[in-house]
Amino acid sequence: MFLALSNLALATGGEGAHHGPDFAAIGVQAVNLGLFFALLFVFARRPILDALGNRANKVRRDLDESARLKDEAEARYHEIEQKLAGLDKRIDDLKDEAAVEARAEAARIAERAEADAQRIKDTAERTLREEVQRARAEIRREVVNQASSSAREIVKQNVRPDDEKRLEAQFLGALDVPGTRRPGGEA
Repeated sequence: MFLALSNLALATGGEGAHHGPDFAAIGVQAVNLGLFFALLFVFARRPILDALGNRANKVRRDLDESARLKDEAEARYHEIEQKLAGLDKRIDDLKDEAAVEARAEAARIAERAEADAQRIKDTAERTLREEVQRARAEIRREVVNQASSSAREIVKQNVRPDDEKRLEAQFLGALDVPGTRRPGGEA
């Protein structure tokens, strides 16, 4: 309705040549604009205020969330900083522990090596004794065999039939078996 009046005022004001601003048209336009803002204020005020309030609440929540995240990040930063401060000491402690363990392991290895060496030495000595005993027994058998062989040869070469009879008589006499006849006719 007000738009129609403003258009009518513009239409009637344009009939003559006129040289200045048309205050009536401007007034109608101003009233029209005022009514528009009044209607806008009445009907759109609540949704606009709600939207602005929601936006303000969201900004407030975002600021609170940001502050909370900042506090958490700072706490985490301090925690990490403390861990890093203690890290050098922990590294030194780990190095010391590793050195102690390495020395203990070296000592265990040395003990095992020493025990293994002693066991090998004992086994070698026992094997050597057994080999020496076997070699001595073998040498004795060989010496006895050679001595027996040499004695047989000497006896074969030096003993004559009458020596043989005399040795036989001595042997049988040493046995002294009853009922045997001795050479020479004695019983």
